[in-house]
Order: sequence, then C-alpha cells, then structure tokens
Amino acid sequence: MKAPAAEGVPAAPPDGGYVEVTPGILWLRLPIPGALRHINVWLVPGERGWLLVDTGMHEAGVLAAWESLHANLPLDRDLEGIVVTHHHPDHLGMAAALSERHGVPVYCSERSRQAAAHVLAPAAADHEPEFASFADRHGLVLDDALRQLLAWNVYSRIVSGMPVGTRELVEGQALSTRQTERGPPKRRVMRIIRVSWSTALWRAAGSGWVKSGEQQSIGMTNPADWMASPTESM
Repeated sequence: MKAPAAEGVPAAPPDGGYVEVTPGILWLRLPIPGALRHINVWLVPGERGWLLVDTGMHEAGVLAAWESLHANLPLDRDLEGIVVTHHHPDHLGMAAALSERHGVPVYCSERSRQAAAHVLAPAAADHEPEFASFADRHGLVLDDALRQLLAWNVYSRIVSGMPVGTRELVEGQALSTRQTERGPPKRRVMRIIRVSWSTALWRAAGSGWVKSGEQQSIGMTNPADWMASPTESM
C-alpha cells in the first residue's frame, strides 16, 4: 500500500509499503522484531531500473512485506542491483534471496562480506574467541547483541545466505544512476565516499547524503533532495 506524501517531507510508509520522496526515489519500510520495529530501505534510480539499498531480515514479517512490495512495484522487471551497506542481518538478510530471485548482483564492502561469511560458517557459533580476534583485526565491535547471535546461531536463521558473486564496494567508486525528472536525459552518480563496517553513499547531483549505519540520520539541505526526514533512523 502506498502512503500519502505530505508537503516537503513525506509521511512514513507502513511496513511493506513505500512512498516516493523525490522523482524516482522510493522509501520502503520493513518490520524488525523487537524495540526497533522497522528498517528503512531505498530504491534509487540505476542506469535503467532501480538499485535497492539494504534488504531487511530473512523472517516471516519481512517475507510478507516483500511479497506486498512485489505485488505493487515492477521489481521483477526493473531491479538491477542491490547495495548492502553492512553485514547486520536487518541490512543483509534478504540480499541472497532477492539476488537469486531477480538475477542481480549484490554490492558490499569486503569487510562486510568477510564478517558475514565468518558468522555464517557452520562452526561459527562454537568459535567466539576466534571471531573476537577477527573482529578486533577488522575494527568490528563484538557487542552483547553480536555475542548472542554467535551463541545461538541466530544470524544464520535470519539471513537468507551469502550472496553469490558479491561485487566489492570501494571508496571513490561511482554507481551510475539516471535522472528521472522531466527534461533532457542526464546521468547522476551515487558515489561511495567511505567504506568500513558501514558504507556511506552520496549522490553527487543532489545536495543530500546518506550514511547508512545503525541509527544514523540522513543529512540534507532539503528533504526532497534525498530520501527522508533528518529525524528518521536508518
């Protein structure tokens, strides 16, 4: 179901819904169990269709939300790639399933790929000391939530698998996008400006930027220039 847009900043979409925040850029919302309740993900113009930024967990509520989105958006025809900002399951969780369904590549940082592959390894739940050493080498925070995932092997149940043939995101890389507003065709660029455990994306043709990390807000001079209200968490 499509949420109505208010003047300036659009109303938040419901779970499994979307709203267009500026021509061609869609704000999608997916449920998360627990206190956070939801994650915001994005469809941004690619060269010919859409790039999806983050994917939600692989769990029943999100699966239902994606079925609703597939019923209301031409994703089977227009999705051309998936950008995963980091390896946490609410961001990576559906990437493998959606990549396989649509036959599209998944872009992520090498650090995120390594971290996800390590936690998804069959014996990961039995090797917390080894993972702690890995986390320290790569600047990852082994917090209580991640320890719980390791202890109970929850991660592998809420991630649809490791995407096949991921493509590495590197600093300075440009993902070409198209202009969707009226007027002569133009090509815009979504540039990767920082890669660590989280990936920062910046669209050169707009005045906004998005740092896609846990509870990070979106900075902009005009909300319509990018994606959402500055008070919205990622």
